[in-house]
Amino acid sequence: MNDSDAGGSGGTLNVYSGGDLNVNVPITATSGKNGAAYPAPSAPPTTQAKGGSVNLQAAGTVTVSKKIEVSSNDSINKRVSQSGGRISVNSYKKVGTAINITNTGDLSAILNAASPGPGGQITFTSQGGDILVSGKLNAKYGGSGTPGSVDIRNNGASGLVQINNGAQIAADIVKVGALGNNGVLRIAAGSSFDASTTLKLYGGSHGMVQFTGPGTVNITSGDAIHIAAGTVQVDNGTSVNNISGAGGTNIYTNNQNYAKPGFGNFTNPVTSSSLS
Repeated sequence: MNDSDAGGSGGTLNVYSGGDLNVNVPITATSGKNGAAYPAPSAPPTTQAKGGSVNLQAAGTVTVSKKIEVSSNDSINKRVSQSGGRISVNSYKKVGTAINITNTGDLSAILNAASPGPGGQITFTSQGGDILVSGKLNAKYGGSGTPGSVDIRNNGASGLVQINNGAQIAADIVKVGALGNNGVLRIAAGSSFDASTTLKLYGGSHGMVQFTGPGTVNITSGDAIHIAAGTVQVDNGTSVNNISGAGGTNIYTNNQNYAKPGFGNFTNPVTSSSLS
């Protein structure tokens, strides 16, 4: 490899299990290390190393307890991807735990803001089994290309998405939803969301978005925060530190269990509307 050469593009890993799938070793599918004289990200060259992809599917539970890296922003070690990678986790399990990202799980599809993009993507899909997130998900980009995104969906009629204490979710666009009629999105104190532009948190039309546990949930968006469900609830002893840009914090619900006796509240103003 010459000093002026770009690293190679990332690889592709596709894994399917007819039962459970456990990722208990690190997976690296990112672009290769650039040569010592390779141009900095502020002047992207025409030869560009793309991020890779990791696709995990299982009939049972998918558990991730190690790092998965599909694109990089590591200028010190000369590993800077020019487009974002993709991580897809899909479980067909309908009862019990479908996807479990433990507190040592770390999924990374980041990109330098000077890179041409598009940004990375991290997607989780469950057909009804619980989605539990205790680790880190990061698809931050912030450049001029297609934004990086984290998209978590439970499509079960009474599906649960649970964001546990210590979880960190960051991207340009963050969408987390329990989309069935009775779906519940439960977010524990000690977790954080960081969206450069838009943050969307959804429960079912007869379900709930619930902020729970002693302490603070931090939700940040550079533009708008949207929260929607039949019930939006902040438990007593829980505080939601909502920091949004010009789009504000918008809550759509028919049952406002916050800012009244027996419940917690948001630290900054919100605009509340009925769920249509």
